[in-house]
Amino acid sequence: MKKKYLILILSISLVLCVICFYKYKSILFGENSKNIQLNASSSNNTTSLSNNTAQSSSNNTAQSSSNNTAQSSSNNTAQSSSNNTAQSSSNNGTVSSNSLSNSGQSIYEKVKDYIINGQNNLSSAERLNWSKRFLDQVDLKTLYNEYISSGGNTNNVEDFAKYITLNAPPPSNWQELFEEDYYDLYGKKIQPSKFTSLGDNLYQVYINQNGSEVPYVVVSSRTGYFHG
Repeated sequence: MKKKYLILILSISLVLCVICFYKYKSILFGENSKNIQLNASSSNNTTSLSNNTAQSSSNNTAQSSSNNTAQSSSNNTAQSSSNNTAQSSSNNGTVSSNSLSNSGQSIYEKVKDYIINGQNNLSSAERLNWSKRFLDQVDLKTLYNEYISSGGNTNNVEDFAKYITLNAPPPSNWQELFEEDYYDLYGKKIQPSKFTSLGDNLYQVYINQNGSEVPYVVVSSRTGYFHG
């Protein structure tokens, strides 16, 4: 009889143990699963954050390096260009020809002023006679470079004025310029019938007068100066 009850009690105890085991199994292992999942998620997030941080740092470093390189290259290029320009200007002896003197005039302005206004103390035979129209057509820069290359004095205005009087090429429209100068001086148009070369860029101008072609004035095709 006692043995029967003992078996019954053991059976009930076993059933209760099984029930308890299954009851708490889901809670116990479910919690652990969640913890494992959370830990895995946290690990993934940490890894992702680490990767993003590394990538951001790498990008920023690369971009900063690229910007610094570009800026350095730009600055070096600008500085090199500036230095080359300055050196070129320094090495080119013709640049000084356009530099301002203490009077504030360039050599070109000074030579024009001398020819037009600065020879009043000279005789007519000594003067360098120029038409202002013709003088304005002269490429003074090119002639100045040639003058310096031939050994001319950089600051000798009178010498340079003589040089251009002897070496300036006649303008292609010198006949039209002459006719404009004639009109300004006499207030009437001249109607040349022909121009005959006398040599050294001098031309005899003919006009029709009383049905005949007669010599009228002599004009320099280089300077524009004319006389009867």
